[in-house]
Amino acid sequence: MKITLTTSEAVHRLLADEYAGWTYAGANALIEYMEELEKKDGEEMTFRKDELCGDWREYSTALEAAKAYGFEVDDEDADEDKQEGAALAYLQRNTTVLEFRGGVVVQDY
Repeated sequence: MKITLTTSEAVHRLLADEYAGWTYAGANALIEYMEELEKKDGEEMTFRKDELCGDWREYSTALEAAKAYGFEVDDEDADEDKQEGAALAYLQRNTTVLEFRGGVVVQDY
């Protein structure tokens, strides 16, 4: 038996995991990314909430995410935008980063 989820249903299933800390925007960014992978690969994916919550993390900024993985700001005097840009570049060199208004979703590495 198979159930096909809409984007909204998949997002709400992620949001139901109170320990994962998803926002609607972050969960939506992740689900839309997964749907794009499905289209690109031409294969349907099985929704596995536990795997998604274990493999992906949401952060309010790229700098917050990068620091969680050991990133250190080279120039503490640099403005916030420059630090954020450096952190985003660091993450993009090391993993998949999904940007959305209000934060980033990062694949754990």
